[in-house]
Order: sequence, then structure tokens, then C-alpha cells
Amino acid sequence: MKFIPFEKITYSSRLPIAEIKERLENEIQPKANFSFGQKPAPSSKKFEGIANGNEFQIQRIISYRNSFLPKIDITLTQELSGSKAIITFKLLPFVAVFIGFWLAIVAFAGIALALFSPADENLVFAKFIPVGMFVLGYAMTILAFNYEVNKAKEELEKIIQIRN
Repeated sequence: MKFIPFEKITYSSRLPIAEIKERLENEIQPKANFSFGQKPAPSSKKFEGIANGNEFQIQRIISYRNSFLPKIDITLTQELSGSKAIITFKLLPFVAVFIGFWLAIVAFAGIALALFSPADENLVFAKFIPVGMFVLGYAMTILAFNYEVNKAKEELEKIIQIRN
């Protein structure tokens, strides 16, 4: 398991680059517009996003909400015996900034509480609340992100037909 919400992997395939492009394009639908409370129409496609030559910017299509759904960047390159896909998984910028800000505030509150609160025995438990909030926020981010990365990897490995 990764301990930061970022992962970069490289897959090699015996398939030519044109076939991988076609396979990816067949599994990608255009990004849906944002809507309040309306579920998008069901689709047989696995991803949504854009394709631009040998580069793809996609996200997995899910039927539930998950702010930690990774943004997936794929770059395809030709090799002598097939092709190579360089795949990067990362948090959406807004989510990364929000979580970073939230964790920083909680860490600052925890440090301030530990250093400047009175040594009252009744407040000892209160000093651990920011620590718990920090651990919970970090764990939630990492676990949800890695769960979604693993799901996306399964689908991409089928599409790209990685070389063993």
C-alpha cells in the first residue's frame, strides 16, 4: 500500500500502440457535466475523460460518490516489441489542497493544544482529539484512494493486456 495519494506505474504490452489506443477509446466516454442529485445514464464504458493523441486524461465511472477517485493520466509510447503505457494516478487538485489544508489545521491545533494548554488532568483526553482527527483524515484519504486505484488498475490491465 502506498502512503501518499500518488502512484506512477508502467505497463508493457505486446499489442501495438494503435490497438491499445482503440481499446482505450472504446472504454472512454466524454466527461459528464456536473449535476445536482441526478444520476448519469447507465453506460457500458468503464471510464470518462478525454483522449488526445497518445495521451489520455480519465477517471473511472462509479455509481457512488468518492472524493478520492483518482485522476488517471496515461501516455502511450511505441516499443520494439509492442508498446508501453505510463499511467499516473493522483488526487484531483481541489481534493489534494483541501485535505492538505485540513490536515495542517488539525496538526497545528494538536501542537498548540499540547504546548499551550494547562496541565489539568481533566484535559489530557482532549489533547489526543486532534491526533485522532489527523490519523482518521489521513487514513480515510489513503485507504479510499488506494481502493479506487486498485479498481482502475484491474480494468486497465484488461484493456492494455500487460505482458507477463
